[in-house]
Amino acid sequence: MKTTERVYGLDPAPAYATLAAHAATFSQYCYETTPRSLEKLPIPIPVIAGKRQPMPIHVFAALLAKLDDEQLRGVCLADLPVPFVQSVQALLPKAIEAHQETKAA
Repeated sequence: MKTTERVYGLDPAPAYATLAAHAATFSQYCYETTPRSLEKLPIPIPVIAGKRQPMPIHVFAALLAKLDDEQLRGVCLADLPVPFVQSVQALLPKAIEAHQETKAA
């Protein structure tokens, strides 16, 4: 990935981050993604200080929902801080449902 955006820490995770920071961070832990692909996720993306900045737990849940294999999701979450993983897992069922709806449309 060609980005100069810094990867953010997950212990604790920031409340909000830019799309580029999310792409860089998620790519480090799971699979490569781009800021442009994050724009298409079915998540709230508020504008803060003139930049679109979704919450990390929403981004991780939505991107993990794209994985059809539960075991792969577990591999991605294995090295992340427990509080962050718990927050993502709480959102994952709705994220999977939203992903399936967008696939069916």
